[in-house]
Amino acid sequence: MIEKSELIDHYFRLALQDIDNGHSIDYLRSLMYEFEKQEMYEACAGIYKAIDFNRFWQLVDEIDSESYLDKIQINFEKDGNNT
Repeated sequence: MIEKSELIDHYFRLALQDIDNGHSIDYLRSLMYEFEKQEMYEACAGIYKAIDFNRFWQLVDEIDSESYLDKIQINFEKDGNNT
């Protein structure tokens, strides 16, 4: 029997292939909703993971191409509340 994490990774890779083949994020979301109706939650999780992964790398590309790197500040000495 296939483990839950393996099934999620399988759908993640399939969704990334769909993105590489030119399918839109809206298409993937509609696919995810169809799988949700069928209670195929591992498929939904894999597709969601691929959408999130793709969005992250699009943001990184945009930051890199817009030369925002010199404006990003990370301070490891303070917590999230700046205290």
